[in-house]
Amino acid sequence: MYKDTLTATTYKYGADFKNFNDILFEGKSVNDLMEEGRLTKILYEETGEFSHSAVTKGILNKGYVQCKFLEGFDGMAIAVSVTNGDGEVPVFVEFKDGRMVKLWIDFESDGRT
Repeated sequence: MYKDTLTATTYKYGADFKNFNDILFEGKSVNDLMEEGRLTKILYEETGEFSHSAVTKGILNKGYVQCKFLEGFDGMAIAVSVTNGDGEVPVFVEFKDGRMVKLWIDFESDGRT
């Protein structure tokens, strides 16, 4: 969802426009309107809960979300959006004494390393 900062009209991706290069109004594309500050992204309220809806909202807001344990502290899970489109990215895990101690994802790789 995006909001026109002058009129408070909201526009929904997929309904009001299908591509950020689509002309939305005044002969300008969604990208142009966002660049000039006329359109702003409406952020979803994040709860940190471990649900499909909550994870999706966090990813749409900032590209990742950290879910909370039932007791309310972070660390239950983390979900991220792949930054380089569809495909594979290498994931590495380091174990120590049979326990996972490190996990890292190489988003800059083309997935063939």
